[in-house]
Amino acid sequence: MKYFIFALLILFLPSQLGYHFWPEWSLVQGTRVDYLSPNIYFTDILAITLIVLEIKSLQINRKLTLFLVLGMFLNVSLSTHPVISLYSWLKVIEFILVGLVVYKNKHAFGRLTTQIAPAVLIWTSVLAVLQWLNRGSLNGIFYLLGERTFTTQTPGIALSKIMNTVSLRPYATLPHPNVLAGVIAVLWLYILKTHQKNILFYVVSGLSFVTLILTESYSAWIALIVSIGFIFLEKLITLRIQLTWKLFIVSIFTLSLTTLFFVKTPPLEIAQSNNSRERLELLYLSGISLTQNPVTGTGLGTFITQIPQNAQLLPAVYRTRSTSWLQPVHNIPVLLFSETGIVGIVIACMLLTYIPMSAPFVFILETSLFDHYWITLQAPALLLAILVALAYNTKKSR
Repeated sequence: MKYFIFALLILFLPSQLGYHFWPEWSLVQGTRVDYLSPNIYFTDILAITLIVLEIKSLQINRKLTLFLVLGMFLNVSLSTHPVISLYSWLKVIEFILVGLVVYKNKHAFGRLTTQIAPAVLIWTSVLAVLQWLNRGSLNGIFYLLGERTFTTQTPGIALSKIMNTVSLRPYATLPHPNVLAGVIAVLWLYILKTHQKNILFYVVSGLSFVTLILTESYSAWIALIVSIGFIFLEKLITLRIQLTWKLFIVSIFTLSLTTLFFVKTPPLEIAQSNNSRERLELLYLSGISLTQNPVTGTGLGTFITQIPQNAQLLPAVYRTRSTSWLQPVHNIPVLLFSETGIVGIVIACMLLTYIPMSAPFVFILETSLFDHYWITLQAPALLLAILVALAYNTKKSR
């Protein structure tokens, strides 16, 4: 039974099929914010079923559990919005338990992931290509997979303009083309090392690369190139170099926090670009939040709720409202720092050193410096939890 449930979980991983709730605390200045909305996804039902089936047989470290509960209690109790932080921590616990279940069955689940991931890449990529050709969503049965209804005329939709031609950046069943690119790239990097190089693999690879090109996610393109380069160097990496590499990754992770000190007076041409200005605004607002709660942060999941009250402190160069900015800052280290403070960022860096380095994690770490979806959205966060569990090796980690 558990193998069937896990197979469905992988197959429907990119799906957004679910039900959103809209309590008062999910609204910011009367505006519904998806990131704050409690929801029940189809993948949640599968994940929780898997946890219930395996919970009695899990080996849970009591000391680590106590440490996690104390950290959660501290963060929630000092949060600016305790209800939001409590819900966010419950999601974290769900992903941790899924990871423990996967780790307990890592060999069997690893084989299942290798077998099913190509099917996921095929149906997601085909849907994305058809959306691009159709210049909008396909609707129909794809609505049941979580595809949202949109066209090139939908306000706020991601578009591409080459010469005088406007085309749609495809979403498939994910919230944004950048998220689609991230999920596609990481799944492909995973099967690159685990799947046989047969006709199916090359068909999947072709479809995946076409989709990646259509998403026009530049950060994903760069991260994928670096990750492929890592694969070629991986065989040359000794234990000592592996440790040095981990220290390097942690350094990059923490150095990204220094961007907070360089966003006060950006060059005018950058500030006038909608996309760049929005990202810089959010970075600047992160710095404001940190000065107010440097030790424990504002509370997990609360970054967006702090935007309106801190916006008044923005420099004049940022004070335009032509973009939608009720979203997390596009940098995971900065986001964690803002919501969990120094305590959270130190723990995150410690945990980072326990994850064996591989091409998928190189990709995730790189893109985490330019986006937030690996910890704020259902499909990427669930994929991350599964991959960490499959990669984790107790002896090597020690």
